[in-house]
Amino acid sequence: SFFSGRWTVDALQLTPSNKYVEKRVNDSYVVECYGKGAEDYAWIGPSGSRIPNSDSSHRIRVEEGRDSLGMRGPHLMFEHIMKSDMGEYKCSARMQGQPVSISFKLNVIKPISFGDTPNHVDGTPGNKILLPCKVDGEPNLSIHWQFQGQQITDPKYTVVDRGLEITNPTLENAGEYQCRALQMQTGDFNFHKIILRLKHKPMWTSNDSVIYGYVHGTADLNCAVSAEPAPIFDWYRNNRQVKPVTDLHSINTYSVGNKHISTLKIKIVDKSAFGDYKCKVTNPLGTISKVFVLKEGVKPPKPEKVQLLQYGSNFALLDIQRPLREDTVLGYRVEYIEGKKDNSSKRWLNAKLFNFDKHPPGSPSEYRLTNLTEDTWYELRVASRNEAGISEFAFLDGAFKTTPAATSSVSTLVFNVMVLLPAIVISFVCRA
Repeated sequence: SFFSGRWTVDALQLTPSNKYVEKRVNDSYVVECYGKGAEDYAWIGPSGSRIPNSDSSHRIRVEEGRDSLGMRGPHLMFEHIMKSDMGEYKCSARMQGQPVSISFKLNVIKPISFGDTPNHVDGTPGNKILLPCKVDGEPNLSIHWQFQGQQITDPKYTVVDRGLEITNPTLENAGEYQCRALQMQTGDFNFHKIILRLKHKPMWTSNDSVIYGYVHGTADLNCAVSAEPAPIFDWYRNNRQVKPVTDLHSINTYSVGNKHISTLKIKIVDKSAFGDYKCKVTNPLGTISKVFVLKEGVKPPKPEKVQLLQYGSNFALLDIQRPLREDTVLGYRVEYIEGKKDNSSKRWLNAKLFNFDKHPPGSPSEYRLTNLTEDTWYELRVASRNEAGISEFAFLDGAFKTTPAATSSVSTLVFNVMVLLPAIVISFVCRA
């Protein structure tokens, strides 16, 4: 202790002065022991043995040093701390001929780690599966599991020492699991993702087999399956395989998890494009096929009138008035792009789109487009859609800018596009 500007005989001090030190495995730490007039310093480890002065080749060593007050004292140095270094460390010395000492306790935490826990586990439906979680860490860990971000409650799951057992798994049990570890004493938390893949032959995820199109339009035939491993798609027309890219066809295939889709886009130049198209899907566990029938339909008429009624920071309220001949119209496609209007014909290639279903007869013709970006200019266009495709687009004349998110104001505007008239009529209304 220090009193009236003088050190007493028991005035050994540690810097840092913590009596209880908590470190992680592989951390470093240094502590200095000093006292005015002290001599014959020694550092004693948990085993009771003196820690000798040594060079930097030792993980735990004593080095002499001088503190900022000019008092000399040995520094105890730790490098790459190990779990076995836990215990009490004591600094002893003699002051005015009397023995004095001071000590601190070192606790070593082993951070949560998942070792060689796999990122993926493969299995088959109906056969018991173990998702291993090789978690390590000290002090004691609490282990919990989640599936697709939700707590697991199904009795087919059992938590065991080695991981998570799944009895009689089905395809619904495939997906992302998390082994979650918590050290209550320290508050440390970590998790490891494991993707469960259940191997199975291709299975249809859509029953659609009849598609409509019209001459001079395009049609998309979507062959959608679930399969593990990923399948190979082949398209056939009149018993001949369709090439991936021609002037009349293009094929695009993509996957999300165990869901796989191959889209055959057909350019309908004349009536000969209508007829049967076969999609064949194969993986190592099996093959399935489906015949799609492309039938001639009617091109829908474009909307009679489109109005931008209102907008805010993230939405636009549209009034899409039905075309005069609406019997085949199922809804509307709204395409929108960021930025002010320019003359580039390619600016719509990367447009975002949203499909609205048509409101019942007698209902308001207002449609709310959401998820826009604040304080951003937008252009938009609207087309009618039916089973055969979409109509020509009605373009909104002029761009609009969403409001900043910080403002609570909503702009009420009306932009009219009269698509049946040779001239574009624009009316502007502003209401406070």
